[in-house]
Parts: sequence; structure tokens; C-alpha cells
Amino acid sequence: MTRTRLGALILSVGLIAVLLATLVPGGSDETSSTFACVFCGERALADLLVNVILFTPVGIGVALAGAGLRRAVLAGLVLSASVEVIQLVLPGRDASLGDVIANTVGAWIGAWVVLLAPWWLGPRRSAARGLALAPSFPATMYFAQWTPNLGHLEWYRGRIVEATVDGRDIHAGRVREGPDLRRALREGRPVVVEVIAGPGTKRLASIFSINDERQREIVLVGPDRQDLVFRYRTRASDFRLDQPDLRLRSVMGAVVPGDSLRIAVERRDGGYCMGLQSPERCRLGHTVADGWSLLFYAESFPEWLGWFLGICWLAALAFPLGLWARGRLEVAVVLALLAVALLIAPTMSILLATAWTGWVAAGAGVAIGLRARSALAASSGVSA
Repeated sequence: MTRTRLGALILSVGLIAVLLATLVPGGSDETSSTFACVFCGERALADLLVNVILFTPVGIGVALAGAGLRRAVLAGLVLSASVEVIQLVLPGRDASLGDVIANTVGAWIGAWVVLLAPWWLGPRRSAARGLALAPSFPATMYFAQWTPNLGHLEWYRGRIVEATVDGRDIHAGRVREGPDLRRALREGRPVVVEVIAGPGTKRLASIFSINDERQREIVLVGPDRQDLVFRYRTRASDFRLDQPDLRLRSVMGAVVPGDSLRIAVERRDGGYCMGLQSPERCRLGHTVADGWSLLFYAESFPEWLGWFLGICWLAALAFPLGLWARGRLEVAVVLALLAVALLIAPTMSILLATAWTGWVAAGAGVAIGLRARSALAASSGVSA
């Protein structure tokens, strides 16, 4: 494959990704009026990274097609500005000046990846754990909420009978045993909620939640359409990244208003166990493949789409390793390091073990990286 064809292919894929991610109407009928926003919101850093990453292939494709740095950046700027203008009239989409800036930076980075290819593909070479998904419970004042009416969530119309954490009653209002509650949550002690069921919900609602004095969500238990959701504050939230959750799929479908429900959540054997009545389901948690959810997590995603994004995420993480490896020895080292990382990460954090599909995806990412290295090296006149 020639350099120009490779650039056209990457640019085409990048444009399709941009159009799908930015011009599909959202779930709301309202349009945003925060165009002047540059870096704001609870997931500002996640939005910034997503917008940078989204336009990096555009910069790579334009630069590979023969354009210089300025033209690649200009292409990213024009495309991003056009998308944001269209988003001003699309229902459920948020247009902002910050997106234009981040998209343009992404195109600039992509162009530099190509322009510096002779350097990072040449002779000069240089030789984690899942802390972002670890619990983070700040030492602040906590407030418990029973079926709260929160603006950003649907109001659950059921009624709590009793809520306990590690056997201690937690009533609505200020929690005076703050240090003990934080310790219990950090250790994954049982959270049990007895509730009289209300009608089903069309989006995420809170049955029982705990927020702190700064209105930061600490823990949430509630339904999201057919699913039962448990969400706890992670260290990713401290860095203003997105907030994934744990779900029992399709368990709320058979619930009838007025039913007596017992919801129980507990960390056990490296993962979480969740139960609605019985039996409970264990080994719920996050793996290395769930890293994508820190950047863009949508509750409406079906389970298969989350799995697919996880596969793509692992392949993308492994892709640079294939680009770096030159000879057979380095390929062997890369594969060994990748295997060690996937094996060690769960033992050093709260992450669960990577499924076999994740291993295959990571290996495929290395293989694609090796192939891309050969193509780029050939087009740059550098020995691979």
C-alpha cells in the first residue's frame, strides 16, 4: 500500500468516525447554548481527550496524503468548525469552542506523528495499574438520599423501607458516622436497600445514594430502564474523567410496582456481587478493556457495544508497541511485556482478569502496529 493510499484510508475512517460521533442527534430534544465553554463540566477532561483523539486520524490521513503541517491543521480546524456549527441546530448535541480547539490540536498531533515518522521509525529508540478505577471517597461530610428528586436523573417513585451499609442503618440526611462509613465503602462492605418498587424508569434514577457536602456523588444504587446499577466514586472522577458503573442486566424488567425488593451489593473475591432478591451475581467489575469508559461512558450503550469498544481499546493500546518493535527480538519482548501487563494489572489493583477476547485484541493491535510500521517505513525511505 502506497503512502497516499494509506493516508486516504486513514482519513476516510477518521471522517466516518467524526461524523458518527458528532452528527448523530442525542436523546434530548434540546440544543445547547454553551458554545463559549472551553473547559467546563464534570467530565471536562474526558471531553477534551475524546475530541483530541477523535481528530488525530484526520491529521494523520491528511499528512500522509502529502499535505504539510499547516494544511493538516487547517483541515482539522475547518472540519471541526463545520461540525460545531451543525451541532448548534441538532437536538441533544453540545457545540462548544472548546471542542474546536481540542479537535484542531488532535489534527496537529496527528500531522506531527507522520512528520516525525523518520525519527521514531529510525535507529533512535527508547526503551499500570488500574488506579483510575479504584474507589475514591473524600474525607468530607456525607449526606444519604432516599429516592431523591435530582435534576440530572429521573425521579424514582418507589419507597425505601430500610438502607444499611455494613449493617449500620443509614437514614436520609447527614451521616454522622462519616469516617466509619467511608471505611466500610472503601472496603466494599455490604450495601443493602429494602424498597417498595415504583414504576419502571426510562433512564437512570436513584433509589439510594450518598453525596458529600460539595454535592459529589459517592455511591448510587438505582434502576436504568431494565438494568440495576451500582456506581461508586472512582479516582477518575478526581481528574474529571467519566464515571462508568456496574450493572445487573435486565433484572428490573419483571419488577411490578408495589413489589418488595431487597438490593444487596458487596465486594468479594476481587469483584463486586450484586443481587436483586436472589440469586446474586458475582465477579462484577472492570477490566483493562474498560479503560475507554473513562473517556466516554454512555448508560444507553448496549452490552455488546461496550464489549466491542473494549476490544478496540485494547487493540489501540497495543498498537504503539507494534510500531516500536523492529526485529524479532523486540517483537518477542513486546509480546512478553504485553502478557505481563495483562496478567499483573489485576493483581495490583481492583481490576478483574482480562478475558481471552481481550488477549486476542491486544495481539491484533501489535500485529496491526507492525504492519503499519512497515508501510510507514517504506513510504519514508527508512529501513524497518
